[in-house]
Amino acid sequence: TLPDAVTFEQVEEAVHKLRIAELRNFTPVEIFRGGNISAGRYSLLARARLHSAERTLRDDEIARWSDQIVKALGGLGGTLRS
Repeated sequence: TLPDAVTFEQVEEAVHKLRIAELRNFTPVEIFRGGNISAGRYSLLARARLHSAERTLRDDEIARWSDQIVKALGGLGGTLRS
């Protein structure tokens, strides 16, 4: 989840600052508020499309990039939903 004050523009900027060459696009899919999400926060489902024209991406690379994205969002106050 992310604090309400964090915009998708900030999220996108944090992800693009990682300079993952294989990241083709990063788009929001769904935003959810309420339910078991704390007041003042929202849940963001985003899609990261990774691609290389030269080779098949390995699972460990994708996992590493995913971890980098999660850490970047943590810098904005984001936490993983359990």
